[in-house]
Amino acid sequence: MYTTAELLALVIVCLGVTSQAFYGLGFGLVAAPLLFIINPAYVPAPILILGCVLAAITLIKSRTLFKPYYVWYAIVWRGIGAWFGAMLIAVLSNSGLTILFGLLVILAAVVGWARFSFRPSPITLSWAGFLSGVLGTATSVGGPPLAIVYQNSERRLARDDLTLFFFWGTLLSIIVLYLAGRVSSSQEILALKMMPAVLLGLLLAQFLETKIKPHSIKPIFTTISLMSGAVIIIRGLLGD
Repeated sequence: MYTTAELLALVIVCLGVTSQAFYGLGFGLVAAPLLFIINPAYVPAPILILGCVLAAITLIKSRTLFKPYYVWYAIVWRGIGAWFGAMLIAVLSNSGLTILFGLLVILAAVVGWARFSFRPSPITLSWAGFLSGVLGTATSVGGPPLAIVYQNSERRLARDDLTLFFFWGTLLSIIVLYLAGRVSSSQEILALKMMPAVLLGLLLAQFLETKIKPHSIKPIFTTISLMSGAVIIIRGLLGD
């Protein structure tokens, strides 16, 4: 059975999955902060598990699970950064992690509108992968560094590369969290309950692919992220 809060979480996950499948980014940015407000236990492990499943389904459909893109530089360094992210969790207090999470949510939303001159290359992807590993493992929001690198790339190319990165990247972060003892059975249950929303979000994204212009829903998600990030920071400052 689902509680009222869990039903709301299902809707949020569905919207986040739709954004991720449509743009290549957005699941962590849209779903993570809203789910955190409902229940902090959703972050980071359940969000990472759902993101990994989402990316796996997308890659299996496109048959690009092992395609040798430049993005593999980012994947390898994501694994290294994940260990630093796990250490960050151990060092920071709950309030500190909450504030960091809120700041990253706001940063991710701002990055979506900024313009940078970076291009995907072994160097830029290595740095972005490392930072994504640190931030993604600690807070489940690891998209901003990769978003900067792929800012000027064609949407479909960026989406395919980022999907490959997020599958292997989130898988590495999940493994590190399990080894560090940071995944509880209750978090596994939360992730399992949200799985139907992943499938529904994928179907919705497929429908929107031919109905909506690529950037027409982006302002809505950005606004939600900015507001959610502000609420999370306030909670962290209040020690909640």
